[in-house]
Amino acid sequence: MEARHGDMLLSPFVCHECIFFILVGHPPNVKFHSDNLLVSVLKRAISDGLWSRARSTVRQNMNRVIANLKILKAYGLKGPYYDPGPTPEFDVCGWECAVWMLLDTLGKGTYFECHKQFDTSRHVKETIANFEKVSFNLPETRLTLVDEEKGKSQRFHMGGTSSLWYDRFTQGIKARMGQDVCKDLVLSTRLWIEFLKFCDDRARHGRDFDE
Repeated sequence: MEARHGDMLLSPFVCHECIFFILVGHPPNVKFHSDNLLVSVLKRAISDGLWSRARSTVRQNMNRVIANLKILKAYGLKGPYYDPGPTPEFDVCGWECAVWMLLDTLGKGTYFECHKQFDTSRHVKETIANFEKVSFNLPETRLTLVDEEKGKSQRFHMGGTSSLWYDRFTQGIKARMGQDVCKDLVLSTRLWIEFLKFCDDRARHGRDFDE
């Protein structure tokens, strides 16, 4: 698990120790197995979020930022980049949902006994997202966009699972795990011919209509 120079310019970043403190309420203790396990899962989630963008995309974006700063510095400007400030003291990015998804992938899947496929584990988001939509602690969820001509409405979703970081995380874990789809394969013409011959022989040698 590694990051690239410039990842923070494309994906929101909070270190695993800060996320641990926000979720649990105290720093991780290496003496406790549960703390070590949660730290390792958080590191995996952070890495998936950062690796949602290709290495070439990160490098090109960083080079453009560096070039932009050099040009603006020649005119006495510092550039339109600033410290985003401290992270709020609650789960604003859906980190706990990401932990749940990663742990869920360790279960037995439909196609593999060692893990679940991404398309199965991604549905854990819906459980938390449904609660976020009905929560009164998020006043933004009561805001609605209404189409007066068609009579349709769209509501805002302001929970952690709708954050930019969670979107990056799902893209990263999908790219890492892939999508395992085992579709029914088409039968070859030769196999179909053999099957039809078998049916014809059964029909010819049958002693009654049922056979």
